[in-house]
Amino acid sequence: MVRQLGLRDSTAGELRDGSGMSLVAVLKHLAVLEQAGIVETEKVGRARVCRLRSERLRLAEDWIDEARLFWSASLANMRAMLEAEADPKKDP
Repeated sequence: MVRQLGLRDSTAGELRDGSGMSLVAVLKHLAVLEQAGIVETEKVGRARVCRLRSERLRLAEDWIDEARLFWSASLANMRAMLEAEADPKKDP
């Protein structure tokens, strides 16, 4: 759903068509994405058009990148300590 909205704005019906999901399921997913600020909807005529808010995804991506760096460094340090402990001749 997010991938499709990244390509173009779509209605819930358009999102449903290629997904194999019911319209009710699509609407529930959209409600969660809208609540998270990832998707916004706008009434255009009789339809509600959904639009991806890619800036919100970039914020999440930045946070994930920072967490990845932190955990990679932490796990590398832990590995070095465990290897040093397993081989006392090796310098930490």
